[in-house]
Amino acid sequence: MKKYLPLLFSFSLLAFSLTACGYKPTTHYVKEELGHNSKYYVNMKIAVNSAKNSVIIKDAVNDAIISRFGGKLVSKRSEADTVMDVSLNSVSTSAIQYDTDSSSSTYGYANLYRTTVSISVGYSNENSNGSFSVSDSFEFAVDGSATVSDTAKFQAIKNAASKAFDKVISSIAVRSFKSEDINGTKSK
Repeated sequence: MKKYLPLLFSFSLLAFSLTACGYKPTTHYVKEELGHNSKYYVNMKIAVNSAKNSVIIKDAVNDAIISRFGGKLVSKRSEADTVMDVSLNSVSTSAIQYDTDSSSSTYGYANLYRTTVSISVGYSNENSNGSFSVSDSFEFAVDGSATVSDTAKFQAIKNAASKAFDKVISSIAVRSFKSEDINGTKSK
């Protein structure tokens, strides 16, 4: 029992310090800004020259709304508490590493790529609105061949878009946090 006492004490101290210092997770602030138990409508502006990528990015945003802050998606704009307008600014994939093993059959070919996604996200509801332009990237390897499959490319786009939307979530949380005063009440 004595060997568990320091562990128990450390855990209790950590739990007490996180609750006593007023720590609140990011999702708390996002829900303050967008509304608790909100219904969301995601309006993806489809880029004609990049329709597949636009659909992949909308899926990533939908997944993030559901998984990150428990939002409910609706299919009609009129049913939504919060409307999010998403547009794809750019998608790029570039080689960042090449095979340097001269005995390899893929010698000289790229074996590591980086996909970068840039999106603009605007949101509005009855209490607040805002817009952000963000970008992020995702790196992926190509194993045993010199070509990138569509599956790998689309998965990289989805992962980069998800990371970019995480930046939007953080920005919304910071905006909500900045609008709280010392007493913890929302200022207008």
